[in-house]
Formats: sequence, structure tokens, C-alpha cells
Amino acid sequence: MMKRLSSRIAALVCVTMIFTMTGCGQSNDSQSAQASEEQIQKAKTQWSSALYKATDSQNDLKTAITDANDLTRYALDSSVSELQSTINAAYKVYTDTTIDSSEPSGSESSDAEAYTTAAEELDKIADDLEKRTTSLNAAVEAYRKSLPSLSYTITSNEGYTYDVSINGLDMRASIDTEQGKPGTVTIDSWVADTLDITIANTTPGKEAPVDWRNPDSSNGAISFGNLVPLYDTNLCTTMGQTNPLITDATCRSYSIGGKTYWDYYDSLFMVIAGQNSTVRSTAKFSVGESVSGMLVLDVIYNPNEKTGKLTKTSKQDVSEQVADSIRKPVGWAFILSVEGGSANTPYNAGANLERAVKHDLWGDDDYYILAKTKGL
Repeated sequence: MMKRLSSRIAALVCVTMIFTMTGCGQSNDSQSAQASEEQIQKAKTQWSSALYKATDSQNDLKTAITDANDLTRYALDSSVSELQSTINAAYKVYTDTTIDSSEPSGSESSDAEAYTTAAEELDKIADDLEKRTTSLNAAVEAYRKSLPSLSYTITSNEGYTYDVSINGLDMRASIDTEQGKPGTVTIDSWVADTLDITIANTTPGKEAPVDWRNPDSSNGAISFGNLVPLYDTNLCTTMGQTNPLITDATCRSYSIGGKTYWDYYDSLFMVIAGQNSTVRSTAKFSVGESVSGMLVLDVIYNPNEKTGKLTKTSKQDVSEQVADSIRKPVGWAFILSVEGGSANTPYNAGANLERAVKHDLWGDDDYYILAKTKGL
């Protein structure tokens, strides 16, 4: 009896072991399949991320190229030649780069290695594009820094002080051959958007009025000086505008340091706080406050309100020469008009500044030169 029972127990143990072994085998297979699926999903996620990064990097390079081209459009060729070479090289990389957005082995693929390999290739493409974008942006910044700059300090009669700085001085001009009477064209000119102006209240520990000429005024639109691009030739005469009785057809001349220079159709640009500037609405600067990038330049002679461009007519056969000349003034000056003599002018350092005389059909005006670039 005991012998038969032992035999049955042994058989049962054997069957149990068999089932257990079989069950263990299924568990291992299931775990292996699960691990494989996790690897595939991880590889797919890596590939998707790499695809997004590469596509994003390609779009960033496209934007950088577009912005750089906008910056150089209608500029003087010689001043942007180096930057243009960098733009061209970046554009070639952009057009030569193809990003494959299809899954490596189809959407049903179970090959994790294929996804990983494709992700690594996309990462390399993204890195190359990012390096090119960085290089182009650096070239743009170098170009901006190469442009002329000016800075000066205004000290009011009451002792308020303001530091004014301007960077990125650059003139642009374009020709529209479809406008103008037969034999003539129109020339658009404007200050490039490379321009960057900052006005800072440097009065120690004091708020300062925006209307520094009249501290008790609520006027927030007072000018901190006029910016003038100057030329060593009379462009109005070259363009064929020679009637001295028509003031709009005459470039004004300036006497500076014994030399004569001309503006371009009285193109003074007033440096004032922009309409949306806090200092404009409050008519004062806070202690140590600076206003940057919110300043406007108004051309005296009615530019196009939508584009800010000054449009004039020129003889067609000299238009290229004129446009090229507009793009390269011999210098820039910040000037401030003298009102009623230096004693009555609310600028207490004025008597120590160089003077400029602007010759006009209506009489000669005296100006302080707040700052000027080399060459004047």
C-alpha cells in the first residue's frame, strides 16, 4: 500500500515539475517579448525626437538665411560681401540637406536597431544644421558691429544728464523703374533696420524729464538730437533737381570744420521716444531708466508713412550712381539746433561743442555737433 502511494506521489511530483517547467518557459518567452517591444518603442521615440530636432534645425537655418538676406538687401555690395558669402554657403547646406521622415522599416517594423541607426543619422544632420545657423548668426552680428556708431551725453541747464548711443548706422536705397515720367525713375531711401538706439537717464539718483529743455512740461516727444547722413556731393543736382526756387528739390549744405557737405533732401532724423514707450506716456525717466529699441526716426520731408521710405525722382541715366552714393555717406552727425544763441539754449555744455552751419534758402542755421563719425 505504501509502495503504491509513494509511486503516485512521485508521479504527481513529476507531472507538477513538468507543468512548472513548461510554465517557466512561457514566462521567459513573455518577458523576452515584452523587453523587445520596450526596446522598439524606445528606439521609435528616439527616432521621432531626432526627426523633430532635425526638421526644427532645418527651419531655424531657413529663418536665419531669410533674415540675413533681408539685412543685406539694397545694402552697399562691398560692405556685405563677406556676409553674403556666409549666407550663400548656408543656403547651399540648406538646399543640399534632405531629411527622410519615413520610418526606417515601415510602421510595423520590429527592428529597434534600424530606428536607432536612423535616429543617429538625423542627429548628425541636426548638428550640422545648427552649426551652420550659429555660424551665420555670428556673421550677421559681426556685420552689425562693423557699422558706424555714435554716442554722446546731453546735460540740461538744470543738471539732468542723458546718455544717447546709436549703433548700426546704415543707409539703404532702391530704384523703382516703373515709377516716374519717361526718362526718370524713383529712388527710395531709408535708414536700415540695423539701427539700434538707447537713451539712458544718468542723473544720479533722480528721475529725469523727457522734455529736458522744459522740465515742467508734460511733453514726452522732445528730440534728443537730429541724426544726419552727410555726403561730399550734391545728390540733388546729380539727380537733375536744380531749381533753386523749389525747396523740396534742393539738398542742403553744411559747413563743418571748414568743409562743405550735403544732406539728402533735408533728411534729418529726429531721435525721440516711441509712441508706446513708457517714458513717452509718463513724460519722465525713472531713476537709472534706459529706453532701447523703442525710438523712432522721423524724416522731415514726409516719408511714406507705411514704409518709412523717402521717395524722390531721378534722371534714369544716373539713378544707379545716385543710389550707390546714398548707401555710402561720408559720415554721420548728431546735431542740435541753437535757439536764440548759446546763452539761451537749454544745453549747458553747448558752448564747448563744435558748430555746424546749415545753409538754407531761408537763411543759415547754427547747430551744435553732439557727435560725429570719422571722416567729417
